[in-house]
Amino acid sequence: MNEESLLATRRKTFYFIIAAAAVVLVIRLSQLQLLSQEQYGKRSDENSVRPVVKEPIRGYMFDRSERLIVDSRASYSITVTPCEFNEKTIPLLSSVLDVERDVMAERINRGRLYSIFAPARIKRDVDFRTLAFIEENRDKLPGVGYQVETRRSYPTEVRASHLLGYAREISEQQLARSDGSYKLGDLIGFAGLEANYEDELRGEKGYEFSLVNARGQIIGPLDNGKSDIPPKEGFDLYLSIDKDLQALAEELLSGKRGAIVALDPRNGEILALASGPDYPLSRLSGVTPPEVWDSLNAQADKPLFNRATMTRYPPGSTFKMVLATAALEESVIDTTWRITCRGSFRLGNRTFGCHPLTGHGSVNVVEAIEKSCNV
Repeated sequence: MNEESLLATRRKTFYFIIAAAAVVLVIRLSQLQLLSQEQYGKRSDENSVRPVVKEPIRGYMFDRSERLIVDSRASYSITVTPCEFNEKTIPLLSSVLDVERDVMAERINRGRLYSIFAPARIKRDVDFRTLAFIEENRDKLPGVGYQVETRRSYPTEVRASHLLGYAREISEQQLARSDGSYKLGDLIGFAGLEANYEDELRGEKGYEFSLVNARGQIIGPLDNGKSDIPPKEGFDLYLSIDKDLQALAEELLSGKRGAIVALDPRNGEILALASGPDYPLSRLSGVTPPEVWDSLNAQADKPLFNRATMTRYPPGSTFKMVLATAALEESVIDTTWRITCRGSFRLGNRTFGCHPLTGHGSVNVVEAIEKSCNV
């Protein structure tokens, strides 16, 4: 074989290899774009589009005169995007946020399980000084950002701890029982009205979509924000509670253990409901430090225990007024009718005593109520 024939053979072999490679590439591209579009298209969108959750404003609460008693204020939460985050910066971030390294690593890993491209919340309600430090050191903390959220605030002197309840981060047990609309780090109502009206108060999340490059850097909004989904605010609650009466009930219980419930006898509306001792709701809203929770549970007077609804009390002397009113209305007695109390009264096989063993002497119905005479 001469040199010219050898060169032609090599040229044909080279062309064949190029053609075969092109055919393989075309077949593979067709497979990816046509046959596997649903699977890989979704991954491509996840790589190029970053959804940022926009938390809704939780519904407000008003008293019967439409005076605000539960508000929501702006709060800043520090987030980490797992695909951008450098694990070597955990010591610095842990020191800045005052969060243990193991706890921070666990929260980042949980966020990674949800999505490596979605920001995972690391700490709620940071102060402005911490936020400023994070912003000034973005180059040292890749993947670290913040979200503007809301936190409950209480603009009046009314505490109503056991009545209103509080909202804090969802637990793993609650998350397992939820309908899938919650994720770790979300707030959920605990106890009181916050828990009972959770579905109405919480609102609906919104989403803001941003385009990112291969390095995970945000380029700009997706289609100029047309695809964004705005959050829907929660519904407001208008309560039967009277703010001034509630404040008075709490003042009367200050330093005492007990409960006060005031009802409107015309329709059964609750005008005030207080249990003492109580606790400041702001300490349990959002993220509750373990030492705060342990302290409240360790107190001998049990401030978390709702004495207005979680126990039963005998009606006691308050029921004497009901009997007295019935006897007067039915003319069984009148206000001049008297009876001699000698300290006890026997009915059937049971003896009912009075608190003074010697009795109250001769009393009419008014005097009997004044002295709480059982006889």
